[in-house]
Amino acid sequence: MPPPNPRTRKNKAITLKVKLEVIKRKEDGQGNSDIGRNMNLGESTVRCIWKKKDEIRKAVKAYGGGSVDDRKRVNDRRVVKMEQYLASWISDRESQSIPLTKKGIMDMARDFYLTICHAQRAKPGKFKASTGWLYRFLSRKDIRNINLTGEIASADSVAATNFPAILKDIIEEGGYVPEVIYNMDECGLQYKKMPKSTFLSKSVKQAKGRKIDKSRFTVLFCCNLAGTHKHKPLVVHTAAHPRCYNHLSCTQ
Repeated sequence: MPPPNPRTRKNKAITLKVKLEVIKRKEDGQGNSDIGRNMNLGESTVRCIWKKKDEIRKAVKAYGGGSVDDRKRVNDRRVVKMEQYLASWISDRESQSIPLTKKGIMDMARDFYLTICHAQRAKPGKFKASTGWLYRFLSRKDIRNINLTGEIASADSVAATNFPAILKDIIEEGGYVPEVIYNMDECGLQYKKMPKSTFLSKSVKQAKGRKIDKSRFTVLFCCNLAGTHKHKPLVVHTAAHPRCYNHLSCTQ
């Protein structure tokens, strides 16, 4: 059986991170054969990487970021620049607590790419903001998709930070005592809400759920700062005259 032809050997793609490590070891004085043995690379590959060290560093610098990801090569520098702008745009939206969707990110990627091509007076390449590209981009930039929780983004953080000092000045100027300072807050009561879990025997593999009943009303609570006077909770129902209270005599 004849030996395999080395020209038919499949080329091994090397990431930019590995290439930088080769350059670093070479600068530290290691030989080509030692680097190849330690990093499982061919000696000719090490020589080729060292020969193109300036080009590799420019590619890493163009790709941006303090860390190098697993990108193997940079075919279109305009895509690299677009991803830098896109990552910065996502970070800006994150600081403003503006939610983003996959479609919104892909649309913005196309806009950035076309803008860069127009600025360079170059014909757009084959880049398409596909779903596959999006997942790879999010993975490289450590961006994940999470559910929104709470209503913190709707609050005015600056006003909330300054308000305690303003309120303190108002209390001191007016000479108010804790017994006459009241605070009121509201909460929703879902009085028909069912439990999210139940207890079953081990022989039952699945618990059949029911449609969630979202019936609710609002309850207001109010008391003074000293805690000596608490108002009865005030219920704000969805109807002015609920049927369940028809048998009760109410005074306006």
